[in-house]
Amino acid sequence: DLDLLRASFEVTGSDLSTAFLDLYRQKRPDADLLHLDVVTLETDRRFAALYSNKVLHHLPRAAMLDSLIRQREILVDRGVVLHSFWYGEQDGEEHAGLLFTHYTEPQLEAAFGGGYEIVEMERYEEMNTDDSVYVVARKA
Repeated sequence: DLDLLRASFEVTGSDLSTAFLDLYRQKRPDADLLHLDVVTLETDRRFAALYSNKVLHHLPRAAMLDSLIRQREILVDRGVVLHSFWYGEQDGEEHAGLLFTHYTEPQLEAAFGGGYEIVEMERYEEMNTDDSVYVVARKA
């Protein structure tokens, strides 16, 4: 997604995996990349927007909430987030060593309700009808 976003925006990519960062740097040596944990987001930088495509669902629910709190701290005033998740009631399924936590609209409303204003939330199809949901929210 970083290549798509780079076409229209000034972007910074991040990952916890240095291997993924190194692979991307080989392709795009000029890329602005940070080695970050999605929960702690240890950086002094501030951002107008934060985006993830099916990343936060790999966290346990409490860690996802911690991430949203930290994201709010590194957003500028009225900054926005856009995140996508698998939709559903399943909590903490594991596949090939990865955690998959699904979310419903009420669960996401509760998660984002503390410090964000939800601008848009909608289900969409990635592989099956309504199997995914995205949230666009503004720092309150």
